[in-house]
Amino acid sequence: MIINDYIEKKLIDKSINLFPILGIKELAWHYNDVFEILDKLNENGATIYGGDVIKKTDVDKFSYTYDSWLYNGINPKDSYNIARDYIATYCKKNGTNYYFILVVK
Repeated sequence: MIINDYIEKKLIDKSINLFPILGIKELAWHYNDVFEILDKLNENGATIYGGDVIKKTDVDKFSYTYDSWLYNGINPKDSYNIARDYIATYCKKNGTNYYFILVVK
């Protein structure tokens, strides 16, 4: 995964590996951790092209909310601000029991 190029293992370890759960080769971070991940991505100049929102429905069970955001630009700082704003606004409206998949390059 490309996100591994931008953040250290201790932050990867905070993620949920979705392959055994949803069959997709992605990682997701809980609301409590995702801002730390976004900050690290920003520090390393990564562009965040968007993300998906998933919700934990039971022990080790997750489902897509079908909510997401998309960034079509090339400015890493803008992509960071959009991601932070989307996640903060989403959780303010819906609560914090959500996980976020980040699309990074």
